[in-house]
This record gives sequence, structure tokens and C-alpha cells, in this order.
Amino acid sequence: MDVIETERARLEQALTILGCTTVAINNDPRADAHQFLYGDMIEWARQMINETTNRLDSVHLRGVYEALASHEREVSIEALASMQSEPSAGDSDNGVSAG
Repeated sequence: MDVIETERARLEQALTILGCTTVAINNDPRADAHQFLYGDMIEWARQMINETTNRLDSVHLRGVYEALASHEREVSIEALASMQSEPSAGDSDNGVSAG
């Protein structure tokens, strides 16, 4: 989880940098011809980073991890039950009669 939190912090820093860039471009008189395009591209990148940061939130991921752990337990129980219901190799005479 520490790696995830570290990467979330890096994404949040990138989000802030892009936000500052948007403000700078919007206030730069030389960028008038392309201001709309640049600002939109940066805003899309900011939205993507923000969504990823939220999805990597440990509170959100805790539910995902719990669901995975629950599924793993169910699969393990099912596998164990199927192994116990199968005859072992020593239980079968493989069609050879003692006689």
C-alpha cells in the first residue's frame, strides 16, 4: 500500500503542475491563438490523473482487495471439495480384476 500512496502523491503533484500551467496559458496574451486547444488538452490530462488518483485511493482499493480475498477463499474451498470428492489413484483397480 505504501507504493500506491507514494504514486498517488506523485499524481497529485502532476495534477497541481498541470493546473498551474493552465492558469499560465490562460493568462498569457501570446497564447491567444491556441489558448483554447492547449487549455482543453491540459484539462483532459488533469481529469484523467484525478480519476486515476481517486481509483488508487486505499479506501477504494480496500473493498477491491477484500472482494479478491473472499473470491480466493471461495475458489480454494471449491478446489478442496472437488479434490476430496475425486477417487484417489490407489482406490481404483483400473479395470484389472484380482483373480
